[in-house]
Amino acid sequence: MAEMKVMLCTVPFGSITGTLQTNNLALPPGALGLPWGSYWQVPIEPLGVLRVSTWMEKNGYESDIYDINNLRPSDEELFKNFKQAKPTVVGLSAVLSHSYPFAKHIIKILRELYPDIWIVLGGHLSGSANVVLEKTETDICVIGDGEIPFVKLLDYFKSHPTRHDLDYDELRQIKGIAFLDENNELKVTGNAEQLSGSEMGYHDLDKLKTGLKKYGGSDELFSGYFPQVKKITHVEKKLLKGQLYPQLHECYENTKDKRVGMIHTSKGCVARCTFCQRQTKGYRVLETSDLETHVIELKEKHSIGVLLVMEENFASDRKHAYELARIMKKQTLELLKLLRI
Repeated sequence: MAEMKVMLCTVPFGSITGTLQTNNLALPPGALGLPWGSYWQVPIEPLGVLRVSTWMEKNGYESDIYDINNLRPSDEELFKNFKQAKPTVVGLSAVLSHSYPFAKHIIKILRELYPDIWIVLGGHLSGSANVVLEKTETDICVIGDGEIPFVKLLDYFKSHPTRHDLDYDELRQIKGIAFLDENNELKVTGNAEQLSGSEMGYHDLDKLKTGLKKYGGSDELFSGYFPQVKKITHVEKKLLKGQLYPQLHECYENTKDKRVGMIHTSKGCVARCTFCQRQTKGYRVLETSDLETHVIELKEKHSIGVLLVMEENFASDRKHAYELARIMKKQTLELLKLLRI
């Protein structure tokens, strides 16, 4: 087959009306958030596609990253960029259920341009794989963690270059996917295999910069992922007058004009709530040695002065939490000294 060209795209969520026309990363220097619909939103680092891309590279595959969620291109820009990319496989990361209108819209554009390419959708929207597969021209949904199933799908696509070349028996052997079988019935192959915490590691942010330059017009947009601390919102001012977070004002004064970065030190959840949309089984922590290297890179390469730990179960592993505290204390002290706070 011809060389496989893989494109990983983030899918926006929320109302589709009027939101695909705003280039959110192209804000004036120092802007704290992104204009997103009727409210302000801090840039969201596309963790899912970064993790999939990292695992792909470890297994000999390359990919482009098109961060549609943060770039919010017009339809004209979407057509132009998809025509420029000429993908043979497109992976869409739809992290929430209300990504559906955008996913349907993007898939329609892709199919107009490329009737034969493979389109794979992952993220929590795949919890409604029956709807996605029946109502859009998505070929396959990834259920749960995407790294291992997506790479196995790429292995499959090597010998099945177009969406019309289907081997249902072979697809049934790949855990963690959903598709419509030869009888047009939904087939779900079970839970995806998961990477261990040591296998996940931290991703290369330069992939984002390359994608922004290629599909957003400038790699300077990359700084949009690291907004500067410029103001305290009205809600925070109210908090300052009360007893909640009395250290907030001091924190704000110490970090004004510094850039904010996000880190994830674990994946999964310690609970098993039946009403939750999470598709990841179990709770895994990343290697703390990798974390320290990542923190140093953020400080030295991206001038980060504030780190946000972006996860719902931080410190659920007590041993890991103590080690994280040691690293963060060490690196924070160095960071404060470096920035003369």
